[in-house]
Amino acid sequence: MMKRKRDLEPIVAYTIAIILIVYLFISYDTFSPDEEFPSSWKAGLVHRGLIFILEDSVGRIIGKGGLLLLGFYCIRQLYTSLRPKK
Repeated sequence: MMKRKRDLEPIVAYTIAIILIVYLFISYDTFSPDEEFPSSWKAGLVHRGLIFILEDSVGRIIGKGGLLLLGFYCIRQLYTSLRPKK
């Protein structure tokens, strides 16, 4: 039986994740939360968090920084899955 040199699943998964993170980072400034406030307290809490992350300057830094960190992590994982094993 032939063994695969590399497992293809993590390569495909991290490549798709990197593409989606780049899309979210590029289109981050176009997102805006809905104007109407949700009725339940849980949805209201999420709504307040979205308003902070999308409209506040510190929130934008946190949001874009989080996307960058996640992107670097996925790139590192992709690199380790492509690197030849000794």
